[in-house]
Amino acid sequence: MQNGNRLTQEQRLALRLSQQQIKLGKLLELTAPELEEKVSQELESNPALEALPDNFPQSEQKNEPDDWRDVRWRPAGSASPLPAPEYPVAEETRTLYDHLHAQLDVLELDPETRLAAEYIIGSLDPNGYLRTSLEDIGLDIAVAEGTDIPQSSMKEALAIIRSLDPPGVAAADLRDALILQLLRLPRSDKRDNALAILRKRYEDLPKKHYDAIARGLRLTQEQVTEAADLIRELNPKPGAQFETRSDSASNFVVPDYILEEGENGLTITVANRIPELAIQQSFTSAVENIRRAQGSSSADRKGAEYIFSRVNDARDFIRLLAQRQKTMMSVASAILAIQKDYFETRNLRLMRPMMIKDITELTGLDASHISRATSGKFIQTPWGIFPMRFFFSDSRGEKETIPEQSDEESLTTRSLEADIKEIVDSEDKKNPLSDEQIMEQLHLRGYDISRRTVSKYRTRLGISSVWTRKER
Repeated sequence: MQNGNRLTQEQRLALRLSQQQIKLGKLLELTAPELEEKVSQELESNPALEALPDNFPQSEQKNEPDDWRDVRWRPAGSASPLPAPEYPVAEETRTLYDHLHAQLDVLELDPETRLAAEYIIGSLDPNGYLRTSLEDIGLDIAVAEGTDIPQSSMKEALAIIRSLDPPGVAAADLRDALILQLLRLPRSDKRDNALAILRKRYEDLPKKHYDAIARGLRLTQEQVTEAADLIRELNPKPGAQFETRSDSASNFVVPDYILEEGENGLTITVANRIPELAIQQSFTSAVENIRRAQGSSSADRKGAEYIFSRVNDARDFIRLLAQRQKTMMSVASAILAIQKDYFETRNLRLMRPMMIKDITELTGLDASHISRATSGKFIQTPWGIFPMRFFFSDSRGEKETIPEQSDEESLTTRSLEADIKEIVDSEDKKNPLSDEQIMEQLHLRGYDISRRTVSKYRTRLGISSVWTRKER
């Protein structure tokens, strides 16, 4: 065995991002309003950068000219800023508080009880639980309204709120929420057994001590199992199916992309609300004068360095804006090409599986740039506004199979969501389908998925549980 030093040579493939690529990545991260703010900051901090008026003659060379003296930024596809600053998101959402107030408005209540009910609604947490005592809510009313509400009226108001939809709202804790939901169900042995378990053997339930529960309540093992299955179908967070107030506020967005239908088919553009930019004329003149000068003093050199620095920063920023728009257009065009069938028909079942790597293969762009060009971005279509990530979808869920669209293309998870929505929309509202029943119908359509997966996608679609959907 020989010991000694050995010199070897090997090749390694490494990705080194240039400073310009890093800056481009940061620009791609910005949404339309953030980009507008970024441009305003650059205009304020760099005197060599100026915003041209709308009626300024358009440059012969657009976006990335070779001549630095005529570097300009003009938003492609938009000769002037978009007039409307905000657009509503496609699907209207409602907060839990709006939902409860709407039900409260149709009830005939005396002023004291109504005031107490409104304060109770305002005290609910996002999951629909009431964590504040009635005494503390009464003190809040006394301080804010100058009115002392009797505890009898406070309790009456709480009972009214607890009778509203969704079942379980205004519960004190999880057990209380589950009991409230069970009390809304038709009376049966299974329901009564579930109530008894929650009221008398609740501590044994999460530990799955079914034998102890059966002995304590004089039930069979099968009865306990059936009751436990019923409890698992209940909603542990009654208010979570609704948007929070902060989420509701975000239902107004500025689109980053715009899809339009015309005589020549679909066209997609990058939405811009920023002006045309150029290098300020006095700075271009100053650079030319400096270059013509043969010699200069130390002070002149410092002045020249400042002018060149400002001009270079302005030029680089303008070119980065153009590169950002070019990248975003490439990404949007690739998505439009891959999902053409969906965009032409609006049929979710025709949406193809699409990942970032598919866009990379089509455009040659870096995956991180594609991610930044779609993350947090929205597209305005004739039928609503959607997150760009809405069009990305894998072909199947984990350990679940979804029926094939053809021999080569699998349906996406969007297709599964569409089928769930279709099944729920067509159900008998007086006898809505449980997740188990929805799963069985999906099995008939070729899906091999579990009840838990059905529940996950139903929640993602904003469809409430079976008991909340039931019409009385």
